[in-house]
This record gives sequence, C-alpha cells and structure tokens, in this order.
Amino acid sequence: RLVAAGVSPQSILVMTFTERAATEMRQRIELLIDGPAPAVGTFHSTALGWLREDGRSVGVSPGFRILAGADRWILARELMWNLGDVALTGDERPDDLVSPVLQMLERMKQELVPFERLGAWTAEGDDPERTELMRACLRLFRAYERECRKRHLLDFDDLLRLVVRMFETKAGVLARYQARFPHLLVDEYQDLNLAQ
Repeated sequence: RLVAAGVSPQSILVMTFTERAATEMRQRIELLIDGPAPAVGTFHSTALGWLREDGRSVGVSPGFRILAGADRWILARELMWNLGDVALTGDERPDDLVSPVLQMLERMKQELVPFERLGAWTAEGDDPERTELMRACLRLFRAYERECRKRHLLDFDDLLRLVVRMFETKAGVLARYQARFPHLLVDEYQDLNLAQ
C-alpha cells in the first residue's frame, strides 16, 4: 500500500523475528513491487548492522563478536565459580543455576531493566535467602558485562539494548536512521519485548 501510494520502497524498514520470516517477506515484497525489496531483516540482524555502523558512538567496538549458545553458558559458569558466591555455587548441583540465571539476565536486558534497579530491589528484600541470591546474581551480571566488554563480546540481547541506548543518547544518529527509514513495518508487533 505504501508503494502504491508513491512511497519509495527504499524508505521502508521491515522487521520480523526469524531469518526464515525475513526471507519469506523479502521474496513476497520483491514479487509485489517487481524489484529489490526494501530493508528487511530480523530485529537482531538489523541491530547488528546498525551497531557495526554506528556502535562506536556508545562505546561498541566495530569488531565485536557475538557470544551465544554454549560459549555464553560456559562464560557464565566460569564467572560463577570465579566469584565463588555460595548463593550460586553452594548447591549440590550448582551448574543447574547457570541457565536460569542467564534467562534472568536476558529478561532484564529485553525489558531494559538496569542493574541499579536490581540492586535497589535487593536492598528492600524481606526474604534473606532470596535477597542474597539476587545480590549474587547482580555481582555475576556485572562480572559478565565486564568480561564481555574486555573481550569485545556482545550477546543477542545486547544488540537491541545497545541500539536503544544509542538512539536515546545520540540524537544525530537517531535522526539519520529516521530520515533513512521514515516508514517502519513490524511483523507480529504484539509479541515485542520493550527493547524491540
């Protein structure tokens, strides 16, 4: 409809969740407009490109690497043991906590919850055991961030979080992207988290 109304396809950004959906959308659009599709990609691939291009503005090295899967789990586990927090490593099977702790970190990043807020929550806790676990998680999250920064690593949730920070703090960068893509189509909008 936008193209039929005279809008240039190159001014449209189409974002979706999976590479498969992006590929399918790109193909459908190209058939409809009989030409190259506008910018079509996943939230993460789009953010990746933007950080490669402008991430320096928020302290992201253009040569960063993505930390994912088993490597991410292994780093978190190593840091848990290096920190030696009994709340994280004192159980009979402490490796069982690695995945839930990483899921908590993912959720915080997806909902743009700063570590300072978790720190405030732990100061107000009325359950000592839970409070100590949250404090241990906060120490782990800070260690994880420091280690990732040192190694020039970003996880998938960092991609979105850092683009949000870039747009919130760098008005000139935001204005450039707004001018480049004045039209935005988001697939499955109802499923977005705050960072998306």
